[in-house]
Amino acid sequence: MFAMEFLVRGARQFNEPGVLMTFEETSDEMTRNVESLGFDLNSLVDRKKLFLDYVRIEPSEIQETGDLSDTQGVLVGPDVRPEAERP
Repeated sequence: MFAMEFLVRGARQFNEPGVLMTFEETSDEMTRNVESLGFDLNSLVDRKKLFLDYVRIEPSEIQETGDLSDTQGVLVGPDVRPEAERP
């Protein structure tokens, strides 16, 4: 919600465009969810002040990499290593 408010206020008050990528809610769901806050996302999208994108990631596409004893080396996300380096 904080990110959405930041983007909407930036578009409304400062005429700045924004992009929101979501991983859990579709653009339609996000639009409906923030209507109660007085945010008209469709209007901002139509005026090209806001771009909403829903990215679906299947749990099977996520792989933990790194040594869990060293949290600086942990990355959770798609396995983007070259094929030769994959187990």
